[in-house]
Amino acid sequence: MSQINHISLDTGELTSSAQDEFTENAINEMIAWLMDALESQGFVPLPGALCDYNALIDKGDDGLVCSIYGPAKLIPEDVLYNRTGGVVPDEGVPLLIFGVALKDGQSLWKFFLQGFYLGDRVIEMPAEPWITVIPYQMYPYIPDPDQIIRFQNGVARAWLEAQKKLH
Repeated sequence: MSQINHISLDTGELTSSAQDEFTENAINEMIAWLMDALESQGFVPLPGALCDYNALIDKGDDGLVCSIYGPAKLIPEDVLYNRTGGVVPDEGVPLLIFGVALKDGQSLWKFFLQGFYLGDRVIEMPAEPWITVIPYQMYPYIPDPDQIIRFQNGVARAWLEAQKKLH
C-alpha cells in the first residue's frame, strides 16, 4: 500500500497516513460502503460508530469529494440557532468537506482552494495520493474529531485500493 498525504487547509498542516493503519478486512468493508454510497447518489449514514452522521459523496475525473453532516444535537442550541436560524436539514449540520486525489489532482486541488480563504498563505498541492479537508463552522463541536479523521483516511485508503483493483 502506498502512503497518503493528508493536508488540512485551515492549518496547512501536512501529515501522512500509516500504510498499515487499516486491516485488509476494514479496507474491504470501507470499499463496500463507499461503492454503495457512490451508487446511491444521495445522503448515506456513515458506517459503524458514526452512524448518526451522513455523507454525500461524488466522484470526478480526478478524485472523490465527500461532505460530512452531523446530528444537530452536537451543536449547542444558541450556536445552532444563530448560525442556521433554527432550520436544520434532515441530513444534519454540515461539518466538513474533503477530497481525495489519487493522481492528476490539479483541478480537484483548485476546487478546494477556491472554496477556502487562505489569506496571504500559499499552500502547495501535496504529492498524490492526497486527501484535503475544509472544516465548516460547526466542525469544532464534533465531540471526537479523531473518529472523523480516521473515517476520512479510511475512505481515502478504500478509494485508493478500489482504484488499484480496477486498473
